[in-house]
Amino acid sequence: YGNAGTLRRFASDVDVITFEFENVDLGPLEALSEIKPIWPPIRALAIGQDRLAEKTFAAEQGARTAAFV
Repeated sequence: YGNAGTLRRFASDVDVITFEFENVDLGPLEALSEIKPIWPPIRALAIGQDRLAEKTFAAEQGARTAAFV
């Protein structure tokens, strides 16, 4: 995931970039978002990598969460 050149070559051969894991570095994906659409959106990855942001986002959307601070 960290080799920018390889990722750019990969991106040139696909229509949409996807990811499945939360431990993907945001930096390279942000650079690729200028080339191809990414799904789910990078914002979802950023939220999913931060538990407080994740719980806050879920609560703002009306989801019930366990108490948190």
